[in-house]
Amino acid sequence: MMKIPDDIYDPCPCQSGKKYKFCCYKKGPGSAPQVDFTYRRYRQLEAALIPELMECAVHTWGKSAIFEAWDEFHLWKYEEDFSPDSLFNQVFMPYFLFYWTPDLDNTECDTKGFEGKTVVEIFLSKRQSTISPEQIEILNSANRRPLNLYEILNVVPEAGYRVRDLFTEEEYEITEQMGSRDVRRGNIVLCAIFNIAGRWQNMATAPCQLSPIEKQPILNLREQIKSHLSVSKLTDSHLVEFGDDIRELYLNLARALLNPQKPILTNTDGDLLVPQKLYFEVNSAKVAFDGLKTLARKVMSDKELLRDAIFESEILEKVEIPWFKTGKNSNEEAGYTVLGRVAIHGKKLVVSVNSDNRANKIRIKIERILGENVRYVRSVIESIEKQFSEMNTVSADPAQEVIGEEMPPEVQAQIKKMADAHWKKWLIEPIPVLNGLSPRNASKTKIGRDLLESLLLYYEQQDARSSKNIYSPNIEELREKLGIKRKG
Repeated sequence: MMKIPDDIYDPCPCQSGKKYKFCCYKKGPGSAPQVDFTYRRYRQLEAALIPELMECAVHTWGKSAIFEAWDEFHLWKYEEDFSPDSLFNQVFMPYFLFYWTPDLDNTECDTKGFEGKTVVEIFLSKRQSTISPEQIEILNSANRRPLNLYEILNVVPEAGYRVRDLFTEEEYEITEQMGSRDVRRGNIVLCAIFNIAGRWQNMATAPCQLSPIEKQPILNLREQIKSHLSVSKLTDSHLVEFGDDIRELYLNLARALLNPQKPILTNTDGDLLVPQKLYFEVNSAKVAFDGLKTLARKVMSDKELLRDAIFESEILEKVEIPWFKTGKNSNEEAGYTVLGRVAIHGKKLVVSVNSDNRANKIRIKIERILGENVRYVRSVIESIEKQFSEMNTVSADPAQEVIGEEMPPEVQAQIKKMADAHWKKWLIEPIPVLNGLSPRNASKTKIGRDLLESLLLYYEQQDARSSKNIYSPNIEELREKLGIKRKG
């Protein structure tokens, strides 16, 4: 939805290149993209009411009310006191004004005469005769609307988006101009929605969108509530009854997003990640290569290993050897797992591995294979942060920048083969975000298909950030194999 220019001499929004006065302005209403003036007017009226509602709350209940509401909003689990600068205020303030009522058994607020009333209800009882009919309509429509979790189904920038209530499973077309710029299809938002002038609008939209893979605990809570109530479908009244549980779930997920805990990182052997390098001295690069090329046997030929090697006067000077794990304990479909990398440069040999266990194993292998031709010097432990930093730093040497299409064709083919094997196996492997089911089994149930759709959307979001990742899945092919049609 495009904006009509504030000045008739501004460029016309139809992008003709003419001034608005000499283009669509002369053609009359409907010729140029029209601003939804009704939507804008109601939004302006809504915004103008907020300071008056705040004044009413403080005048009626006292200044302690907002602190009591803050603690209850966070279910008494948030250590920080209320602050006007809090990130959560964009959802908390509407909650305080339109939804919250003091706990009569545990409050310092002066509730006499207004027991069980929201700020909006108190304000209307005092000021209804002094405000416009549109403002009364806004307040009555938004009052006591519950906060809930909605999945974004489709987005029309500058106009709005379609959402699905993850608890009642109802769908709504939301009119929202500014907010539609920031939401992403598949993501999940916490907000309240209300109907005004025949259209649905949102308010109290929480600051953090949850990614599609966060849907699993939400659907699990929905099914728990339905089971507890012995109902097949939830209603708005149920959202009010279990509002604390829904809000608590969102807050836990949002805080984990805002304050991620460092994970315990392990490699494919299950060993704790301890990146390190082992330094050796060898009698010659050729002797070391001839002995250690067996680390890559069954995967790479001598010709492939020597492709990027450096020779001086026809004598091998510099070469790298991947250390592969093959056999029954490896990924049989992919063929191998890379355990480490051996770099030989003249009489120096450096091995890079990511765990103490692999470091011990490779040292024993090297000393057994090369015998008197090698001498261990030292090991250096590296921080994981440094490893990630090096991975994300673009090399100054173009020869090192071999990603995606820049890789040699045979390497691309090998990785493509590994990727195909991985995604073939993915179809039948249990996945935690699918409640421990494999994609094939999940596709046989309603909830499973719902979770699968979100997982595939998540993959699409990740793939959009890395267009050259040739390991990415073919989403349409996976959908076809699982019988999951694209929504929207």
